[in-house]
Amino acid sequence: VFAGNLSDDHGLSNLQLHYSKNNSDKGSINIPVDKGSTSQSLFYQWLLDSIQLEAGDQLQFYLQVVDNDEVNRYKSTRSKLFYLNIPSEKEALEKLAESKNNTKEQISDASDEATELKENIDKLVEQLKGKKELSWQEEQMLDNLVEQKEKLEEKLKKLQEENKMLSEQQQKFESPSPETQEKQEQLQELLDELLDDETRELYEELQKLLESYENTESVQDLLEKIQNKELNLEQELERALEFFKQIQYEQKLQEATEALDEIIEEQEGLTEQTEEKSQPLDSLAKDQGKLNEDFKDFQESLDDAKELNQELKRPNSMEDTSGEEQEVTDQQKSAKENLEKNNRNKSKQSQKSATEMMKQIAKKMENMQSSMQMQQMQEDLGNLQLILSNLIELSFDQEKLMVDFKDVNQSDPAFIALSQEQLSLKEDSKIINDSLLALSARVMAISSFVTRELNEMNLNMDASIEAIRERKKTDAGVNQQLTMTSVNNLALMLDNVMRQMQESMANAMGKGDKNDGEQQIPGLSEMQKQLNQQIHELSQSGKSGRELSEELAKLAAEQERIRKALEEAGKKYGGEQGEMDKIMQQMEDTEMDLVNKNLNRQMQQRQQRILTRMLEAEKAMRERELDSKREAKSATQYEKMLPKAFEDYVKQREKEIELLKTVPARLVPFFKIEVGQYFERLKQQSDSINN
Repeated sequence: VFAGNLSDDHGLSNLQLHYSKNNSDKGSINIPVDKGSTSQSLFYQWLLDSIQLEAGDQLQFYLQVVDNDEVNRYKSTRSKLFYLNIPSEKEALEKLAESKNNTKEQISDASDEATELKENIDKLVEQLKGKKELSWQEEQMLDNLVEQKEKLEEKLKKLQEENKMLSEQQQKFESPSPETQEKQEQLQELLDELLDDETRELYEELQKLLESYENTESVQDLLEKIQNKELNLEQELERALEFFKQIQYEQKLQEATEALDEIIEEQEGLTEQTEEKSQPLDSLAKDQGKLNEDFKDFQESLDDAKELNQELKRPNSMEDTSGEEQEVTDQQKSAKENLEKNNRNKSKQSQKSATEMMKQIAKKMENMQSSMQMQQMQEDLGNLQLILSNLIELSFDQEKLMVDFKDVNQSDPAFIALSQEQLSLKEDSKIINDSLLALSARVMAISSFVTRELNEMNLNMDASIEAIRERKKTDAGVNQQLTMTSVNNLALMLDNVMRQMQESMANAMGKGDKNDGEQQIPGLSEMQKQLNQQIHELSQSGKSGRELSEELAKLAAEQERIRKALEEAGKKYGGEQGEMDKIMQQMEDTEMDLVNKNLNRQMQQRQQRILTRMLEAEKAMRERELDSKREAKSATQYEKMLPKAFEDYVKQREKEIELLKTVPARLVPFFKIEVGQYFERLKQQSDSINN
């Protein structure tokens, strides 16, 4: 964007923008000017799309203006030479990595500030208990809370914008996988939901109470509501930070995998050139040296992924490839040395060995990624089913207790016994609370609303216990009913999340790793294979009694999860219904045998038949998926943003244009000069005021 002022006693004849790309491709653009005016403003937006700049390009440009003095053969002047350097791909990725670190630090800082805010609220709530009036110090503390919240909101808004921009940059420079893009969108949704209107209204109400409050009790009630809301914010920021770390780890692992694939391809190409005796050895040695450096870069990228993995609360299991990496380094070094010694044959052998070893590393990484995803989904789904089962049981127990409370008098000794039951339910709910919070830090499908409802459940249960302690039977009943509502809402929402996860597991049947030109599916068949192995190992373990029963129950639940995921896959990808029914019927038979402790040879043979049929079904589903047409994707429209300085300039220019509308259009040259000088004085006055 160009902005400024043009002036000449004789007026202007033309204005041109001259440019060159990489000191070769030259061009110019005519910018319209008012030839009769001796002083005018310049505002021109130059769109660079048509120049087709690429990474590493340099653009040089300057403005040249020519006066309207025909008698003296038109004099010209030009601006200084400007440069626009497009960063190289490496520089862009380094800048992107810096942006990622900054975003992670911002999320971490916001989380720390939210924790500090929550602690200050907790401290003030405790301090105000039993007080009838606020002291001056307590009023100051409340004012500080409001101010602290406002600063946190500003930081969260900035965080939302910067994460959105980071996501766009990643799509531009890193080409993340569809799964990673989906996770980035879910993270953005989580950040966008951090600032809810209800919390903002509570703080506004608190501000009004501080200005003219009637009693301390109303401030206490409002603070307790805010206390619960800030707990939600603290938990959601912790989730956001963990999700961000997980996404960055997966992206770094993907980058390393793609880099290794490129090195393998280039190493194979260089090996073919080495076999051709016409290729000069010194050039080949130079190319081999470059590949050696590229492999070192891959190792650094893989080490970065390992470091990011260790930052997670629950690190993923990673394959040890250090032995293979050392072998590749040695073989590549040997290949380069032999080329420098004019030993073509030995160099070729080392190059082939290095390629084979790199392929082993690539295979390990691909298996690790697919296995990591499926195992995590499998474990998370099992935990979710257990939480959902406990929630349903808690709902029934709470309902029964609520009914029993209605039929008992406060003086009845049974009232004490029922009070103890409510405390026991509270302890049970803590296990559900901790389990669900831990799971929500790993499963992005669990929305912010789930954790908010969880806190509502805890709040209502605490309120019912307090009412029971004070023998307020009616209040206790109301809070028990609200507790049940929250529990039931949670159960419905988690059931929906569980269906989404089962569908995701079914989708895994249509995805896989590339191997020898074909797609191999490490989906449900891989999970079934692992289950068969676990059943076989358990049958040989010699376990008995309760230990055996617990293991069998876990295996039966696992077989049930695979069966339901297979059913979802059949609905999504189609398939021979009769064959699918047979597989699922055999799985049900296995579940029954596991429950009844029938680990016989017949059952294990059935498991092998299930696996064989699943592999055949997956192959058929994969073929259908490959036949489907790709959907067209429209180009992304990016909003063009101007710097704030130019926004101010545009506003000032619009004011000048409005003033010009009040001046007669046809003026003699004398008045044209006067109008131009008038606006110039206005500008100088404005600049002096701003300075």
